[in-house]
This record gives sequence, C-alpha cells and structure tokens, in this order.
Amino acid sequence: GNYAYVAARDSGVYVVDVTDPANPVKIKTLQTPRARGIAINGSVVYVAASDSGMGMIDITNPSNPIVVGYTGAEVYGENVSVFGNIAGITDYGQITFYDITNPVSPIKKGSTVSLTSGNEGFAISGNYAYVPDGDSLKIFNISDLNSPTLASKIYTGGYGYMAAVDGDYCYVASEGTGVRAINISNPSSPVEAGFYDDVPQSRGLAVNGKYIY
Repeated sequence: GNYAYVAARDSGVYVVDVTDPANPVKIKTLQTPRARGIAINGSVVYVAASDSGMGMIDITNPSNPIVVGYTGAEVYGENVSVFGNIAGITDYGQITFYDITNPVSPIKKGSTVSLTSGNEGFAISGNYAYVPDGDSLKIFNISDLNSPTLASKIYTGGYGYMAAVDGDYCYVASEGTGVRAINISNPSSPVEAGFYDDVPQSRGLAVNGKYIY
C-alpha cells in the first residue's frame, strides 16, 4: 500500500510512508535484532532477524506497526520468503520452513538438505522453493513441509544471490552472469529461457508485471 518496510541491519526496521513516491518519509524505526531480510504477507511483516531467527511485525495499523515476537535462535535469520501459509528462513547453509496458518505464531517444520555453497535469498511459489546455491538454482518440493525434497537443479553460471518467481518463470540474480530467466512450467525439468548479462554484480532482484528490477 502506502508504506514500505526496510530491513536496515543494526538499525532494525524502518517504516517509510511512500504516499508520495517522490518524497518518501521515514515515520518510525522498529528496534529489532539485526534485520537482514524482509517479506510482507497480508497484515504481517516477517523479518530475518539474525540470531533471533524470524521476527513478526503486525501492520494491521500500518502507520503504527507492532513487533509481535521472534522464533528464536533455533535458526539464524539470513533472509526470509513467504507464500500463502508458508514462510522460509535461510541461514545460509539450508532453508527451514514454517507453517504460518496462524501468522504471528509460526510452527517450525522441516529443512532442506545442506546447501553446497550457501544461499542468501530465495523464493517460494506453490509447492516449490526456488533456492540459488552457488552456480545453480535448486528447486525443492515442499508439498510435505516436514520433509522438503530436491526436485531438480539447473546451472546458472555465476554465484546466485536471489530468486524471484512470476508465473512460469524464475529469475535469478546470478552475480557475474547477470539475470537468468528459468522456465519452471515443469519444476522437475527447468530450462533456461533467456538471460541478460550486462548487469554488474547482480545481487538482488524483484519482478513486477513486465519488468525486472
């Protein structure tokens, strides 16, 4: 809506009024443990909060958000992704999933196997998690949240920092090899559909309509 939420590392989480996009105004700072990543789902903001795991912020009143609590040190919060009733936290070496049917009381479920090179950002869509791991994109079937299984992987070239899904495509920020567009219409057999490699050190991305940022 009219608010942006910024994971601002040691400063916590910034709440920014973007009613006038040309003149954003920071209206509040929420003191959280080191905020490394952020995801919004309905009226809750989920924060990757380092040693405190995943934090939950109630934004029912978006101009006056309230920190509800944290999952704790069971998982180190490097980045967070949310889809429907599923949230995932990456602690670099693996992804741990949570059932967020109750949005402010996550229930810890299963984790992926240990990753080869580590992950700093990933996407969840439907029954699958799309996880850059070193020079590959790994796709995990999470239909059984207690036991995620590797469905497939595809080589992307550079070190993959982050993935974003839109429709039948997963876009990967692949550092030295730019942005890779992976056709995931069949998640068990992904195919690279295209790429744009004129991006210096591609480390993060977002998809909106016909544009990738």
